[in-house]
Amino acid sequence: MMVEVARRELKGWSDKGLLIRVYGVLMNLEAQRAYSKSRGWNTVYGVVLDAEGPLAINASREVFEGCDDGDMVEIVGYPTIKVIRGELKVQLDVLHLRHPESEDDQNRRKVVQSNLAALKALKPVRNVFPLQSRLSVDVIYSGASAAQVDEDFYNGLGEAAGRCQIRPVPIRITSASEVAEAIRSSHADILIIIRGGGEDVDFAVFNNAEVLSALSEAKAYRVTGIGHSGNSTLADLIADFSAAVPAQAGSHIREQLCQVNKLLGEYEGLVKKQMSEIIELSEEVESVSNGSRAEINRLHEIIKIKSSHTRNIKTLWAVIAILLLILIIK
Repeated sequence: MMVEVARRELKGWSDKGLLIRVYGVLMNLEAQRAYSKSRGWNTVYGVVLDAEGPLAINASREVFEGCDDGDMVEIVGYPTIKVIRGELKVQLDVLHLRHPESEDDQNRRKVVQSNLAALKALKPVRNVFPLQSRLSVDVIYSGASAAQVDEDFYNGLGEAAGRCQIRPVPIRITSASEVAEAIRSSHADILIIIRGGGEDVDFAVFNNAEVLSALSEAKAYRVTGIGHSGNSTLADLIADFSAAVPAQAGSHIREQLCQVNKLLGEYEGLVKKQMSEIIELSEEVESVSNGSRAEINRLHEIIKIKSSHTRNIKTLWAVIAILLLILIIK
């Protein structure tokens, strides 16, 4: 009863004197605008504004003119209450809308949103460091003559380089297509992607959907060291290890190889110990087996002797029986 009263009393409520300013991202404008047009309405209803949570907004087609899904907008409006499918819904009727970002900022943010959506769809998994004493390593880095990041990586790798079969892969590190192709062409145990520092725009390649897809599908142990410690890229989220700089990427491989060699040494020691114990047990089994065979042979001899005695006794009784029979006949 109370719910019905609330619906009846609050239906259509609004307060045009209570103006609210909200920032958010338009989520389903295109679909709602098309639906409104198909019904012949001048107002576009039920547009979702992502403002740290979904908020339903309504506005005229003119207010939404020039807007697209994914746009960051600032809106000013007043609250209303509507009954939709029997439920009370608090919405915002928009009076004014503007774009607080520049067109370039808007486009960059849309690209990031698109790449984030691509990353969510990929569902990448972690690859473990290979448990091998020697490894094949592909190092993707900038082929620019001024770039020295590969040397930084080798310095970090140190003496562990002798345990790696390294294949340098110099490319245009700012080209998403070249980076993606280099990743897909790699069949090494470990895949390294390194580059030096630079402007934020230079790192857009590591947020590119094509690069993220290739990196997600890679079977190798993936390490990034893009020399951009201030901000992480989406590629860093996919990588099995993300280093701040190329030298740290090399140090990580060296440390992991030391751990692997330690584990392999412990494993080999354990195997040797187990083999020694197996040999000792085999010798004990052989000894017991030899002893058992000797005991079996002794028992066989005893049986033979007793069998011989038994046959002799039977022969003696037969002779006695014959003698008795002769005596009786006489």
